[in-house]
Amino acid sequence: MLLISLITAAQVILIIKIWMMTSDVRKIRQKLNEPQAENRKITEAQLKALEGKTEEAYTLYKEAYYYSVVTFFNELENKNLKDTEAKEKAWEEGFNEIVSYYSGQISRLGNYKLPEEALYTYTQISARIGKL
Repeated sequence: MLLISLITAAQVILIIKIWMMTSDVRKIRQKLNEPQAENRKITEAQLKALEGKTEEAYTLYKEAYYYSVVTFFNELENKNLKDTEAKEKAWEEGFNEIVSYYSGQISRLGNYKLPEEALYTYTQISARIGKL
């Protein structure tokens, strides 16, 4: 009788845990389906560019650019690379991709440039925004 009661209690606990995990999966799925802030800014910038509002489009692209830089920096920090040289190399590759993308977008607006001077190296970006 005691054994049956223990098995029943374990089953109830297991059902509750599965139910709670299902709720977590819904939250994760919902989060994945949300457009990223960066993508929203890019879409808004494209809409402004279509309207001929180049200054507003540039501002939105610049915000998306900064968001991309910060996101990439945080991803790099989460990798916990021990070697500074490895961080610098990873930063250079990723940063160049970000700059290339946004430079292409901004060049279509006219005579605008990305503010990139103080972000070229991992050391520079780390000094600016530091560890979170």
